[in-house]
Amino acid sequence: MKFTTNPLPCPSLRSFGLTLAAMTLAGQVALAHPYASGVTNNSSTIQFIMNEAGATVSVTFDDASTTALGVLAKSSNCFALGAHTSYSISCTKTGNKKRQRT
Repeated sequence: MKFTTNPLPCPSLRSFGLTLAAMTLAGQVALAHPYASGVTNNSSTIQFIMNEAGATVSVTFDDASTTALGVLAKSSNCFALGAHTSYSISCTKTGNKKRQRT
């Protein structure tokens, strides 16, 4: 029994395919988005952890009032809930889209 093999494509076609694959993979950039995780209510003090440093954080309460917490570090942070019953934490960073956690 005689086995035949398929010839490899010409070198220029192979190079083109490798170049195209490399360019496609190089274009894939992992972009993280800032967010607040581990949100807890401890006696009307809302505690949360920022996943990355440099995000500008604000809190919007149930009556549409807003509190700017400023640019926060990647760490545990908190704010007072006061008389409010609900809130939304908004995190933004230049180059990232807005992400909210309610």
